[in-house]
Amino acid sequence: MPGTLEIVTVAERLIRTDLLQSPILFLAILGVAIATSLALGKVEKRAERNVHENLTLEGLRGILALSVFAHHSYYFYHLRQNGSWQDPDTRFWIQLGQPAVELFFMLTSYLFWRKVLDEKGKLGWTSYAIRRVFRLLPLYLFSIFILIVSALTLSKWTLQTSIPDLLGSVSRWIALTLFGGPDVNGLKNTWQLDAGVTWTLRFETLFYVFLPVLAFVFTRAKPWLAGIGGLVLTLFVWHYAAFSSDVHVYMKLTPFLGGIAAAYISREAGAVRFFQNQKIGFAAALTVLAVLFIAPRGYHPLTVSAMTFIFIVAVVENRVFALLRSTSATRLGRISYDLYLLHGLFLWWGTYLLQSSLASKSFYAVFLLFAAAILVVISWCAHHLVELPGMRAGSRWTRSVKARNGANVVKTAEKSRPIGI
Repeated sequence: MPGTLEIVTVAERLIRTDLLQSPILFLAILGVAIATSLALGKVEKRAERNVHENLTLEGLRGILALSVFAHHSYYFYHLRQNGSWQDPDTRFWIQLGQPAVELFFMLTSYLFWRKVLDEKGKLGWTSYAIRRVFRLLPLYLFSIFILIVSALTLSKWTLQTSIPDLLGSVSRWIALTLFGGPDVNGLKNTWQLDAGVTWTLRFETLFYVFLPVLAFVFTRAKPWLAGIGGLVLTLFVWHYAAFSSDVHVYMKLTPFLGGIAAAYISREAGAVRFFQNQKIGFAAALTVLAVLFIAPRGYHPLTVSAMTFIFIVAVVENRVFALLRSTSATRLGRISYDLYLLHGLFLWWGTYLLQSSLASKSFYAVFLLFAAAILVVISWCAHHLVELPGMRAGSRWTRSVKARNGANVVKTAEKSRPIGI
């Protein structure tokens, strides 16, 4: 039978799998990271927890960030061995990266579209913009500072280009690489310092910029205007794809639609009950395995559809994903942005300093286990010292803006009162 033969083929591949692409290594990395998270819980004064948050999605974030870390570890090994940025040659290790990014995009669109629906399109866009800036930029600028210092260190702090070129390249990195991430001070392939992870922020930023427009069109405008808005959005995506050197760019936008679909489904009681069914949860678990071992690479429509199904089952907090709700997993979720932005820099310098010892795959596998633990600690520190203060500053500014607006509304109302009232 074809299905049986395919399963046997997958099993044979697992037996012959390279150590650095083994599912066992990935599970070991997860285990070390979770154990480290558990240990960090002993030193936290109190756990950060919002009573309204979806704990399953919080835990999912941490697993996704670690998946991307494991995915990129293969590239850095071959970068040190032969100087090439080489794709993994097993489907499993490839799928640790691309579908994980799809789920990150779905998380973003789900969380914000759900807010749009809850507020009927009236999200408070000034506060929204302030919070997004203070949520993304502090940690991002911290990571870019490390990247630029690294580039200057590797070029021996000697000017290799003109000053305008140097300032131009640095400014483009600071600008979320919206206009590309060029080499800094002539250092070839500067983007490899952070594993090129900043490309996802371009798509996230695109979503954040268009969200107010989409919210108006699809929640407050008339149906015919929503139809026109959908057509314009479709044409925009097509134009973006047609004139981009990346032929898969339009598929990289589709996961955002999956998150929006999940937002609508999560508001329908009947649909929630359906996706919370134990059999549906079992099907989602099998789909995870299918994506990792059988499904087409990355942004293929079948893979995106499968990831959307998995994501919806996670959104309704099906019990099949109960482990994601554990304190250790959710702590990893809270530092997932730190893990994501910093893991490339950590792997680059770690493999650079230990390059002479990396000929042994066994040594590198052990290194990755230690690296996972150290990276979780570094990310936890960055979260508390950089990311959280930035978020709190954004919250304070938002409250002050709301207070001023409230005062202005009161003054306007007082001025407009009839005499004698």
